[in-house]
Amino acid sequence: MTYLGGHGDSYTLNFSRPAAGVYVQLYQFLRLGKVGYSTMIQHQLKVSDMLRERLKKMTYKGKPRFVMMDATVQGCACLPVVAARLNPELNLQYDDIDLQHAIAEHQWYVSGYALSFNHPLTEERQPLFTDIPGDKTMFRVVVKANINDEMISHLAGAIEDSLSFLDKMNSMFISSAIVRNKSAHGNIPFAVSEEFFHRPKEEIESGKFGEILGDVAPEVAGMCFNAVAALKNKIKKDIVGLSSTC
Repeated sequence: MTYLGGHGDSYTLNFSRPAAGVYVQLYQFLRLGKVGYSTMIQHQLKVSDMLRERLKKMTYKGKPRFVMMDATVQGCACLPVVAARLNPELNLQYDDIDLQHAIAEHQWYVSGYALSFNHPLTEERQPLFTDIPGDKTMFRVVVKANINDEMISHLAGAIEDSLSFLDKMNSMFISSAIVRNKSAHGNIPFAVSEEFFHRPKEEIESGKFGEILGDVAPEVAGMCFNAVAALKNKIKKDIVGLSSTC
């Protein structure tokens, strides 16, 4: 199954659950009461508004970075959740799943989702919505009660840094969406990730590794190689910087 930008080989349904959570929730009701819960939710809504406004102010080449997908009533969010997707007008080579992985390098986990699903019987890829193509993506941030203003400011900064990193790679970036179903030369097999990227660049670009790449054009193979090489160099620099500070 597809979930949070990845693929799970199996899933289970659990019908027997411990009752500890029920007792904890009862304690929370008695401890906080209606006023306490109202205060907590107002705090979560305030902090989520901070992040939402930061995202709205982010631009790229004069256009908004994101399209906000929050449900609002008179301009106010209904839940302490920030949902958005990269602005399709920007024609970026990366998507929200790629952004999720880049943000994770800053120790923040932001859930990215593909706006499509595999039919449980036919395994055919189908869109979730009628007004958005199935190859698009989105992400969401659930603001919990322990998130404060300083932490949300750090998250916003992590998103900006991640976008800057992805922008530098944009021209040579093979997005996860392309790996899924967007390649003009056919789907890129997932087996490429391990065996393919350990081959010499000249061998890849010459097409000698075609038995793994299938019908992917040599120029696309070179773009794959360059993207991974840039990522490896960044990781090496981070490791050197970390070791020098220890």
